[in-house]
Amino acid sequence: MPPEVKRTELSRSPVTGLDHLEIITQLVEFPPGSSSPRHCHHGEETF
Repeated sequence: MPPEVKRTELSRSPVTGLDHLEIITQLVEFPPGSSSPRHCHHGEETF
């Protein structure tokens, strides 16, 4: 069985004024030699 991708949620916060949305920040760790196909995440960006 190949090593699994490790996902760790760092924070979860509501979007002020938009009760139906939240911001989720995650750390995603890929095992050596693995890859992630090119992709995008639609929506707002936060910093």
